[in-house]
Amino acid sequence: MYFPQSQIKTNLSTNGGEFVTLLTNENYIGSYWSTSSGKYYTKKNPQDTPYEELIKFAPLPLNNNSSVSILGIQSTGSIENLNPNYETVRAYDLARGVDVNNPEIRLIPQYFYPKPTEADYSLGAFTRYICKRTNQDIYIEINKDTYNGLNDASSEYLFSLYAPFTITWTLTGDSISEVSKTNLKVVSLVEKQNKYKGLVRYFKNYSQFVKPN
Repeated sequence: MYFPQSQIKTNLSTNGGEFVTLLTNENYIGSYWSTSSGKYYTKKNPQDTPYEELIKFAPLPLNNNSSVSILGIQSTGSIENLNPNYETVRAYDLARGVDVNNPEIRLIPQYFYPKPTEADYSLGAFTRYICKRTNQDIYIEINKDTYNGLNDASSEYLFSLYAPFTITWTLTGDSISEVSKTNLKVVSLVEKQNKYKGLVRYFKNYSQFVKPN
């Protein structure tokens, strides 16, 4: 794709806490470039391929009418060393009435690639676990443990930032095309019922994992 030089800014850099990658929802650190239309991409410039689209963290409102952007912690160890936005997270918690002196390490969901089992194929379907950023149309597939943690509002996770839900994914049928249509209908229904804009586009292949009878 061609971008006129007047419409882009190149050789920008982030130390983290500003963007997540569109496909995996992971915190991004490194070089990036932007367009005049408000799009952001990895790498130094459009010629540095392949690049990946980035999503800027949206601010969450605080009680005092100020705002912050929240980033979870993805590893263990000293909080001060792990999370450059630790004070930001504390500020958000303080506004919610959470004990900020309790040095918990809270996690953001990590992308999970599912693998249906033979038992799943015998049943003809399996459950896929997804979560959505509460203030953005960003989706990420997660594992069952993460889903349960978010759904149960576990203090281990930044559960207030994510809405977990499930998709029943059909695996078998008379033809791949028919099963694909079934999966699309299911996802479309979830999108409509929950007003989850862009969910249908999150899944790139509705015949993924499908085996015809």
